[in-house]
Amino acid sequence: MNNKTYLYLFLDISSIIIPFISGFHKKINLHKKFPFIFIANLIVMLPFIIWDYIFVGAKIWGFNDKYTVGINILNLPIEEYLFFICIPFACVFTHLALWKVLKISKLTSNIHLLPLLLILMASIFFIFQSKIYTKLVGFVTLISSLFTLFLYRTNIIKFAKEFAISYLILLFPFLIVNGTLTGSFTAEPIVWYNENAILGIRVLTIPIEDFLYAFSLIILNIALVDFLIKLKNH
Repeated sequence: MNNKTYLYLFLDISSIIIPFISGFHKKINLHKKFPFIFIANLIVMLPFIIWDYIFVGAKIWGFNDKYTVGINILNLPIEEYLFFICIPFACVFTHLALWKVLKISKLTSNIHLLPLLLILMASIFFIFQSKIYTKLVGFVTLISSLFTLFLYRTNIIKFAKEFAISYLILLFPFLIVNGTLTGSFTAEPIVWYNENAILGIRVLTIPIEDFLYAFSLIILNIALVDFLIKLKNH
């Protein structure tokens, strides 16, 4: 067994370990919100795992055994389940740290909604494409946005501005993690895609569709965590 076998697992663990430990620091003190984050993780994880299971079965995407430990559940590597816990946790932690701890709102008062409008325009454009992953990710992004709009119907502008900043910041680690998964820094990709299911436009080796996939995964987790916290406080 060579070191490559642990790469996907390493990505999962390295994504969560610093945010998790930092959450207990007295200046950050976000550990009390950890239960809300994990509950939201599990809720959002379910439909994404079902999506994953169907797409792997249809060979729309799949996983390279060279980079996984070999433990599979329902034909998905254990690392994929951990992905839907570790990555959203790190993203939600970053969002909460930016807005609840660092309180960067004064620095971003002039930020408009252009990033989110571009995402919505892209999602609508993707829905009308013939490629199955492109079409579905556009639909999921639109539904995720409408669900968030429903949750924040009285305060959507504030949330949208905050999320737009968080999403743009999170794109940097996204490029590293997803770039590694899709083969930007390895001889072979950890996750491969059927070229007949995607547009074929890539950033590094990342299919352009994955930017909307990440958007949906992140916004649903952040919106649900915030909703659960407010629900408890009321």
